[in-house]
Amino acid sequence: MPKKEDNIAESLKAVAPYLGLGISLAVTIVGAVLLGDWLDKKYETNYWLWICALGGIAFGMYNFIKTVTDLEKKNKKRNGRSK
Repeated sequence: MPKKEDNIAESLKAVAPYLGLGISLAVTIVGAVLLGDWLDKKYETNYWLWICALGGIAFGMYNFIKTVTDLEKKNKKRNGRSK
């Protein structure tokens, strides 16, 4: 019978690549918003915030989806179920 610690370690190893995805998405969006706010203040405009926010959301979602699909491909390969 496997030890309880072994099961926990195995579970954490399986989910570890997914743990940083939410933080990465949030940091990308917040960084883009802060950049847009800084540009608006520097050039005394009112549109950079929106442009950067939408760009940050788009890039963050693209990166999020790409990372998840890459991780799923790696998991399928590792488990011997490659297409």
